[in-house]
Amino acid sequence: MKYTTSTIKAEMRKTIFAAHEHLAITINDETLDVYIDEFYPEEEYLGLIPTILPVFADEDEYKMVLDRILPKEGKTTLAPVLMCPEDLDLSCTTIVAQAKTQGDYVIWEKLGLDISEGVSFPEGIGTKVKWLGQIKPIYFKKSEYMECLAEFRKLEANQ
Repeated sequence: MKYTTSTIKAEMRKTIFAAHEHLAITINDETLDVYIDEFYPEEEYLGLIPTILPVFADEDEYKMVLDRILPKEGKTTLAPVLMCPEDLDLSCTTIVAQAKTQGDYVIWEKLGLDISEGVSFPEGIGTKVKWLGQIKPIYFKKSEYMECLAEFRKLEANQ
């Protein structure tokens, strides 16, 4: 099956609260936080940074992100994709994608705000989600998705 796809890239950008440019996820040439803000301008999603940046204070949280960011074929995961730039962890504002891999595509079926409480951390992230229903599913070519992730993984290799 062929889908209408969005482009996904890792690009150096300066987000609203960052002092300097950092690697950001872009969808159709705009950062993911801006993409979400276009649907929910009344919320405070501008300035959130990618969870795939290797900046976590807790290595277990970063490992969990890496485990979920690319679902196995036919499986669905709840992958943290954006987080608060101040805390650099998943305990504050965290946006998750309900993601799946299907053939040559990675699909973010829906995006939402993680509101999980009282669950084991970080495994419990995504247990309870306030879905952002105005955002429709986003289809990416798997090859572009993998290239985007590879750019972030280069940062990890350079640390």
